Amino acid sequence: MSKQSAKHVRLQVEALEPRTVPAGNVTASLLAGDLVVRGDNADNAVEIRVIDGNLVVQGRDGSGTTVNGAGRAVFNGVGGVAGRLNVILGGGSDLLDVAGVGVGRDVSIDADDLGAFIPPGLPGGGGLVPPPGGGGLVPPPGGGGLVPPPGGGLAPPPGGGGGLVPPPGGGGLVPPPGGGLVPPPGGGGLVPPGGGGIAPPGLSGADRILLDQLAIGGSVVVATGNGDDAVLLSRSTVAGHTTIVTDSGHDRVSLVGLGLGENLTLDTGAGNDKAFLTGTVVGGPTRIVMDSGSDNLIFHGVSPFSDSVFLDGGRGRDRAEIDADIAFAGGLVVRRFETVANLAVTEFIAAEGLAVRQVPLGDPPGTGSSVFARNGANFAGGEITFFGIPPAYASAPTTYVTGPAGSTITFDRPVAQVRFFFVHFPGAPMGTATAYDAAGRVVAVAQSTQTTFIGDPGNFVTLAGKRPIARVVINGGMIDNVSSVR
Repeated sequence: MSKQSAKHVRLQVEALEPRTVPAGNVTASLLAGDLVVRGDNADNAVEIRVIDGNLVVQGRDGSGTTVNGAGRAVFNGVGGVAGRLNVILGGGSDLLDVAGVGVGRDVSIDADDLGAFIPPGLPGGGGLVPPPGGGGLVPPPGGGGLVPPPGGGLAPPPGGGGGLVPPPGGGGLVPPPGGGLVPPPGGGGLVPPGGGGIAPPGLSGADRILLDQLAIGGSVVVATGNGDDAVLLSRSTVAGHTTIVTDSGHDRVSLVGLGLGENLTLDTGAGNDKAFLTGTVVGGPTRIVMDSGSDNLIFHGVSPFSDSVFLDGGRGRDRAEIDADIAFAGGLVVRRFETVANLAVTEFIAAEGLAVRQVPLGDPPGTGSSVFARNGANFAGGEITFFGIPPAYASAPTTYVTGPAGSTITFDRPVAQVRFFFVHFPGAPMGTATAYDAAGRVVAVAQSTQTTFIGDPGNFVTLAGKRPIARVVINGGMIDNVSSVR
């Protein structure tokens, strides 16, 4: 009998090929004309575009975010969203950037929660649906939505508070004593972390929702949850109502150049929040509630409001700045803003009788207005310019660019405060604005912020001090929407 020789196998560890862990994966799918996007708990950066006639959902360059396990999802031959756009980003500090897309029906965006704001008929069902032709949000049959009190919109329960009123029989959001949101029995609503807010524990982050140049055939609901969030809705039309809820955190909201068919409701929740609204037409009532914190609300532009406008600063030391050119034909009610300033605003636009240098058209330096007077202020040393880069301006697509030797604003009479939008491009030096009194002594100094998005209220600076301001000298950067208080 032959003996089989034994084999001796040497064991060794084989090195795995190197792998880079992406920021997160987002799923995107088209369901009967509805675009459904779902994120995870990572920091995702997602863009939605129409490219070469195709609907594209992609991770932003450099973010590491994947879509359906790849760099992008392309829906060939689909030139927009025929039905609804429903996005839930999940936890983490997320970015959603939607630009140049048409949406046939409603848009619902939830930056944090993994189960709220899902319209019926989509996976997970039972979110927020607008009533036909009405104000506020009404739950679909089966529950889970919000019901407005008489008069439309979302309002605190009688006797104060700051919560939302539940529909009879439950199914909505019930405010606990002292404010905050509580989910309805059985789920389907918004879950507060630690007894307040609109996101579950561990899911909140500093989220950015950027919506630009959209044509929306239905209504819009945006909720960002807790965290220092930013929301932009600009150069868009919305046929239905528009509701934005940012909850607790130091939030920034910019609403620029909009045509809104029905109600506008903005609730920034607790925190030191900033909101900017300009060039916007609203077909129904406007309701802005800023809740607790030291909040700042800026209303600029010649925006006709044919219906009622209600502004509530909530608890804290709040300030509202309202352009004197705005007509409130339906009435204006302002509550709990400790400071309300009605003032003139210089926006550096052709309608103000000013010339604009069009950089994309090849206009040479000196084409735009440089030396001029507006609203008791004399400008010199800069040039009114159009770059075609939206984050460079606050309202209209122009800005006053500082000249190489600096620019000045000299007032006919000294003022107590000066405010303006002040930014610089990435890679450019930071600008500095110095306010002087009549004797040439420094009153206050402010620096520009790198460009972020159109009308970001966080990019406004305020110059004020113990002495009146006679002159402001600006070196570097560019300014927009200049106002002053005597």
